[in-house]
Amino acid sequence: PRMTTLAHDDILSHLGSVGRALKDATLRVVDAAGAPVPSGIVGEVVYRGPNVMMGYAETRQDLVRGDDLGGVLQTGDLGSLDKEGFLFLTGRANRFAKIAGLRINLDEVESLVAAGVRVAAIEKDGRIVLFAERLESAERLSLRRALTRKLHITAGSLVLQPIDVLPMTAKGKVDYARLTEAA
Repeated sequence: PRMTTLAHDDILSHLGSVGRALKDATLRVVDAAGAPVPSGIVGEVVYRGPNVMMGYAETRQDLVRGDDLGGVLQTGDLGSLDKEGFLFLTGRANRFAKIAGLRINLDEVESLVAAGVRVAAIEKDGRIVLFAERLESAERLSLRRALTRKLHITAGSLVLQPIDVLPMTAKGKVDYARLTEAA
């Protein structure tokens, strides 16, 4: 089910937004402790609404448990709300690497790469592994230098791994689990 809607009249004035919460629903953005953050600050997106599922049932007995989630969904998405309640998504909460004491958003690492270059970043053994489709050796070296400079990490903290084609899930998204196994 949807959580937000962006009216046609709001598209140009709120570029990049996924919209406001649906009628009879609310959106909050919270910090790691679950406390609401001010507008414009990135945190985890929490949705409350009548269309939130009741929870997962794995056995027949689970069907009688009732509403495990109480109408509240911690989405795992990172984003911010503007003062008008429009939501801007920035990534996923579980897409972070801890490198040399720095918390690095792997979605942001991917966004730092030039348009047209298909990449996928994972964390493995305390390093960022960036899979890059069809980049020549010199291009990989140049990209590695640029990223280590922008991310303020050492060259040893970033591995550029060439790959013919990034693996995709059945839903058409990058299959990070397969990349982690391959790294």
